[in-house]
Amino acid sequence: MTSSVEPTPLVLVVDDDPDLRRVIRAVLEDEGPLLTTAADGGQAVAVAARRPPVLAITADGRAAEKARQLAAYAYLRKPFELGDLVAEVWRGLGRAPAR
Repeated sequence: MTSSVEPTPLVLVVDDDPDLRRVIRAVLEDEGPLLTTAADGGQAVAVAARRPPVLAITADGRAAEKARQLAAYAYLRKPFELGDLVAEVWRGLGRAPAR
């Protein structure tokens, strides 16, 4: 008997500010999705080509458009509130956060 396991959805955080990437990682790690980061659009495209994210978090409109082409659900523009970030991730993952 074989079982099919759905891969964990990937959230891709793209920002040139390493401190912001660390804050976002710290906030989202507790939420449960698989998370990866990229410092720029080139790195983001390379990551997304290997495994399309369900959500790309970036301030770069070109990187966001490329992520959408590679099947990302949505992207956020900066500045954003951390609560909005978490809500958008859950929408992208298609489920409500555990309370």
